Amino acid sequence: MTNPVTLTIELDRETDGRWIADVQETPGAMAYGDSPRAAITAAMALALHVLADQLQEGALDLGAVETGPPNLAWRIIPVDLLAGQQGQ
Repeated sequence: MTNPVTLTIELDRETDGRWIADVQETPGAMAYGDSPRAAITAAMALALHVLADQLQEGALDLGAVETGPPNLAWRIIPVDLLAGQQGQ
């Protein structure tokens, strides 16, 4: 089994009430939604599209083909939790 590729999503709420999810390891993979779930789902889909494009262009190294496809793990971090950790 291959080690998982972990993608981190920072989740925050804008002052206008919209939610924003940003995939840290995939520049530009940021999406808004009316709910946390909608923002996270849209950001995940966008990140997967970016990764697929990188695979097609040969810009993403998967290692040895015999190991099979990469495992993908998601880590979602609400930004207010990050702010609390910075003070520690």
